[in-house]
Amino acid sequence: MRQRVEHDDPRQHAGTTTDASCMAGGRDVVVARYALPTHVASGISRLMDPALAGDRQPGVTAMSMGLELYESRISRVDHADGMVTLHFSHAALHNAKGIPGRDPGTTWSQEAVLSLADATLATPRPTLPNMIADGFLDADGEHYEVIPIPLGERATGRVHLEFTDGSVLDASGIRPTIALLGNAIHLEDFQ
Repeated sequence: MRQRVEHDDPRQHAGTTTDASCMAGGRDVVVARYALPTHVASGISRLMDPALAGDRQPGVTAMSMGLELYESRISRVDHADGMVTLHFSHAALHNAKGIPGRDPGTTWSQEAVLSLADATLATPRPTLPNMIADGFLDADGEHYEVIPIPLGERATGRVHLEFTDGSVLDASGIRPTIALLGNAIHLEDFQ
């Protein structure tokens, strides 16, 4: 049974399977199926709940999550019905107090999907699977090398990825979305 991702409290869906959908060509399309690990769902709910912000002590920062493009691995690129979908077989994910990938927190690996609707590929598809050496997502004029999760609603997006073999992928479109798939694999805690 299909369910739209519009949860007020992601903790209620931790460990359950959910479909991520978006509009493409005027119709609702399922982009990915994913399960939120409990620690990820808890972190998202703290970021999304304004009532919890008042509980924080001065100087205490909420947990933030992000997908770091560097050293993430793309296994497949699909371009069909105006939708470009990048499949990450390994997405380097960070959960931190403060800025993900820089401040203390946890790193894990998980499958993920980044999708753009009404999208175009400006470069030939690279040889895949391939490891990202550098890259970014520009979404509504904001530049991300570590993409925030949840990304939130964005009107436009452009993805630029440079791979370890020297190939490049450029895609642009509207309504960029990220969905996590499967189970998270804990890699390390960092200080």
